[in-house]
Amino acid sequence: MQDQIGKAQWQHTGVRPAVAVWTADQLATFLGDVTDSLFAFWWLTALRGLRRGEMCGLRWTDIDLLDKRTVRVLRDHRQR
Repeated sequence: MQDQIGKAQWQHTGVRPAVAVWTADQLATFLGDVTDSLFAFWWLTALRGLRRGEMCGLRWTDIDLLDKRTVRVLRDHRQR
């Protein structure tokens, strides 16, 4: 809902909202404190630039850690 409000305001005023970007130190602190099973999710999101929907659309078959060491982004998940 908040995204829709922000988008509507941007479209109305033409002024884009500032984008919050973490510094390298902030990211290192965050990843250093993550202890849950979602560490790989956070790491991929932060260090490979995947969008939230792209991360949620990933399947294990999209990830090759052994041979090619690749992540294929073939779909995304959009909240409706």
